Amino acid sequence: MKEWFRKEAIPKPPYPKVMWADLSEMPIPCFATFKYDGELTYLLRNEEGCFTVNKWGRWRTEYPITSFVKDMVKVGETFVGELYVMDGDLYEFLRSRKDGERLRLAIFDVVSDEPYYMRWEVIARTFPKEGLIHLAQGELIKSREDLQRFFEEAVKRFEGIVCRHPQSRYEESPFKVKKLRTADVVVLAISKKPSSRGGKNLYEKGLVGSLLVGCFKNGEFIPVGRIGSGFSIHERKSLFDALTGFKVGEDEDYLYIEPKLVLEISYQEILESNQYRSGFALRHPVFRKFKFDAEAKECLLENEFSNS
Repeated sequence: MKEWFRKEAIPKPPYPKVMWADLSEMPIPCFATFKYDGELTYLLRNEEGCFTVNKWGRWRTEYPITSFVKDMVKVGETFVGELYVMDGDLYEFLRSRKDGERLRLAIFDVVSDEPYYMRWEVIARTFPKEGLIHLAQGELIKSREDLQRFFEEAVKRFEGIVCRHPQSRYEESPFKVKKLRTADVVVLAISKKPSSRGGKNLYEKGLVGSLLVGCFKNGEFIPVGRIGSGFSIHERKSLFDALTGFKVGEDEDYLYIEPKLVLEISYQEILESNQYRSGFALRHPVFRKFKFDAEAKECLLENEFSNS
């Protein structure tokens, strides 16, 4: 397999950024496809032959996928998919310089001015449902019940799903929904600032807007993020009244409390961040329930976020 950089091979416009969303925010009807865990990849055919290129311009050729597909793709066509590895990590596999037999390419779009339902028809005619290069598993969703069923099927094997409106154009961002992860965290402080930019300052009204939470590591509690979603108004008031009684200090941003209360939260993934001492931040954290029977010092950082 040959690799080199050739940025001029990246289609213009490049594929739009996929936006995060919840299942409840998905349009109905919509086209939903599995979200494979790999790398966005363009499959192209020109006079030189077939090749793939990622969004950074890394050009790959002369490996099983490009050999397999040369008779399927017409000169001038550009398809979009996800390069992934069966039962493994893509980048670890590529670094090992294997021959590519376990590589797969799931195709979910084609560069075209047509609406998505017509683009889907093109790729469905072009690629088989299984094989080294295949049509991404997907279907037209017509109800919330079907969307829930499809999502549950997807997360058994992959990261989640990607949804597009049937009339959406190539340059319009699709939406992705990933399976939620959970963790137990300890309340460290009440934030004095609004939970979101431009939002109301609930702290000034005697309510919890958001909580600084963390986990235990090397004899101390390390902050991992702020939780502001999932609380009812009653819980915001009760928490404020209860937690302020355990105050151990404060500054301009936080009212710090004794670290005893454990919460179960859900989140979509962790992101590298210098905002917190943990070195990461949580994407879309949501309060799920109180863990009154849990010990704060048993919420170990390396255990709660070891699989994120």
